[in-house]
Order: sequence, then C-alpha cells, then structure tokens
Amino acid sequence: MEQAKEEKGGEAAVHQGLEEFNYVTAEFNKMKEYLEYYTKRRYEQEIVMKQMELDHLQEQIKPHFLYNCFANISNLCKSYDVEKVEKLSQALSKYYSYVTRTGKELVSLRAEYEHMKNYLTIQKIRFENRVFIEVEELPQTGDNVEVPRLILQPIVENAYKYVFEHVEKEGKLIVRTAESETDVTITIEDSGYQMGEDVIRRIQDALEKEGGCITGLGNLQKRLQFMDTGNKIRAERSGLGGVKMRLTARKNKGENGHV
Repeated sequence: MEQAKEEKGGEAAVHQGLEEFNYVTAEFNKMKEYLEYYTKRRYEQEIVMKQMELDHLQEQIKPHFLYNCFANISNLCKSYDVEKVEKLSQALSKYYSYVTRTGKELVSLRAEYEHMKNYLTIQKIRFENRVFIEVEELPQTGDNVEVPRLILQPIVENAYKYVFEHVEKEGKLIVRTAESETDVTITIEDSGYQMGEDVIRRIQDALEKEGGCITGLGNLQKRLQFMDTGNKIRAERSGLGGVKMRLTARKNKGENGHV
C-alpha cells in the first residue's frame, strides 16, 4: 500500500492509495476547510468588535457632559447644597471610572445596570423636578449574564438628549425588567417629545442597519449580537407617548440548566 501524503504550507491532503481511504481524505480536507473558515471569521469578528468598542468608548467621553456637570456643581456650591454636591461628585467619578476602564470588553448585566443607574443619579440632580424616574430591580440572574460594556446607558442617554432636553416638566422615564428561562429583558420607556411613528421607524431602521456606516444604535445591536444572535434591541411605541426600547440578553449557556 502506498502511503497518503500531506503537503506542507496549508495545502490539502492528497491520497495516493486504496480507494476506501478516499472518504477519509475528503472528510479530513473538509474539516480542515471548516476550521480555517471559522478561525478566520472569529478573528475578523474580534477585530471588528474591538474597533466598535473603541469607537463607542470615544463617543461616551463627551466633554460637554462633563462641563455641564461641573456647572451644576458650581451652582450647587453657591446654594450651599453640600449633600447634592457630594452625591453628584461621587456619581461623576464612578461614571468616568467605568467608561474609561480598559482591558475588559465584557461585563455582567448587573454591572451595566448599576452604571445606568449611576448615570440616572447624575441626570436626576441636573434635571431636578423636570423628569420623574422609576427603575425596577434587576433579577438576580443578571449577575451571571455577560454583555459588552456600555450597552444600557447610551439608550437612556438618548432619552435625555432627544426628549428631556426639550421639556420643562412632567417628563417620565421608566425602566422595567423581566426574565424567562432563556433571557433577561430590560425595557426603557420615555414620555416622548413630538414623537411620530416615523421616528420609531427610523430608530428601528438604525438598529438593523448593515454595512460600513453603522449608527450609534446599530453599534449597540452589533456588539450584542456578536456575542449571541439571540441578543437584540427593539424599538416600539411607548404607552407613555415616546419610545420603548426593549433589550433582550440571553442567559449564559447552562444558566439554571435551561439554556
């Protein structure tokens, strides 16, 4: 029997022997092609993920947000409201500590949720009685669900940028949570400002946009779905009059024995 030969340099194995070994050689080559394809795809995904993470981090370090907070601290000092000065300063420190943290792309959903709540603490002081905020507790399983960093806070930030910056009173922001055997869902609703159905459609289109020019919301969606295609963000009309953003994160495989 002649021996099978495999050329070096990544080329396919070539069989030179009995016909019954043709199947084994063909399957080996097929497996090799699959491994090369998935290794290359995974490598490319990691590069894209890191670039999107970098772009998103740069977007979060907004000078005007910092300036506004300093202006608020200055005004609070003039009114001798020491308690609010301390609270705002601590929340601002936590905020920038989180967004500038390096070396960790994935965090627990709990960490993301706490970062979002810290951001709301800052905005609650800034907007005082203009916005009513209600935030439900996150289910315990959120401690073990992994997500990319800076997934929730940008959604809440959009509500302030496009809604609450334009209202003087009676703004509402409601954050609710739920879980199933496979998912944890976080719903963020706002009271809206001149919000038509066309706006809802544009937001959903931004989430689903493909190609090179990905919006901020599209960035969130892509980063979530790189981890698990079952992860998603959806936009719909809120009963409060604005937008309802629904983020669904898949539980880790093996969580509670269900996934």
